[in-house]
Amino acid sequence: MRRILPATFAMFAGALLLAACGSSTSSGVVVSGTPSLSLSVPLTSVGCTTNDTCYAVGTTGVDSRVTTAAQYSDSGHAWHAVAAPPAPLSSITASSCWSTGCLFGGTNENGADLLWSVADHGSVTTVASPALGAGVLSISCYATATCTVLDQGADGSARLSATTNAGATWSTPTVIHFAAPSDGSSGSPATALGFTALSGSCLSSLNCVVAGSWNATGTVSVEITEDGGVTWMPGAATTWTSLSDLRCQSNWCVARAVGSGGQGVLVTSSTDGESWTTPSSQDGHSLQSLACVSVHRCAAITENGGPSSRLAISSKKAWSDVTLRYVPNALVSIACGDQVCAAVSAQSVVSIGV
Repeated sequence: MRRILPATFAMFAGALLLAACGSSTSSGVVVSGTPSLSLSVPLTSVGCTTNDTCYAVGTTGVDSRVTTAAQYSDSGHAWHAVAAPPAPLSSITASSCWSTGCLFGGTNENGADLLWSVADHGSVTTVASPALGAGVLSISCYATATCTVLDQGADGSARLSATTNAGATWSTPTVIHFAAPSDGSSGSPATALGFTALSGSCLSSLNCVVAGSWNATGTVSVEITEDGGVTWMPGAATTWTSLSDLRCQSNWCVARAVGSGGQGVLVTSSTDGESWTTPSSQDGHSLQSLACVSVHRCAAITENGGPSSRLAISSKKAWSDVTLRYVPNALVSIACGDQVCAAVSAQSVVSIGV
């Protein structure tokens, strides 16, 4: 029997890094990872409710006897296993939560949308997905059981669909017209003359911000809709080559952007995505994945590579490193609730307060 190592839990408060000065600092906190509860299924994604229940899920990606795993923790305490549906040859890559539950999304064995729902410490269940979807890109939940999915359609277009019942039913997908392949070809827009959607965040079923890259330039632009994707307003044109982990709330947005140098940096907007600011320094941190409680509090995976994986929390003037113990694999996903963030690697989970 494996010995479960307790997770050291530390609470932090900090302001989002808006202007850099000084260098990276150590928080002096050592956080111990806890082994995952599944012996055979690697954890791949995590989501945290606004009430600080975090769900970690995983898929093997192969057709094996056991293909999935799921577990939850309340407020950074002990983890408990919950049942998850079989999902051979599938992947889970996106999540978003409300006060009592979460939606997870990815791609199933047929290359179509895969959506899971979980709430109130219950079992993970497979729910309906938008018609003719070919993979979930991002999920935004903004009220109880009410979420919008950004996915790729079977024709290669990017689409928005909404649910008000945790995925039991979905609105008819609205194709993002500026994101459709302009030459009419099928397949991914990355191989056509179009726009590859990368990440999206919605404040409601009508108000969304979507970022992606134009095939012609290879750089990211941000587009804004106030009518559920029927019409779009151009936001910022950037020199970034990628943008992920986009989250908008009220009139602010945060995201992880990658520039030509390959370093992942935190970027912010106080204008609903119309204009963006990159802090002049990120204290040497290259962000691999970002999660924010609000514009004032964020946590990030700052390195990949087995034992060298790190966590950092943001403060007004610097990122503070958190020392990890008993995390033998690279961290792959991070999410935050209201006071707690959780990160997962294939074989372990870490909880930390922000």
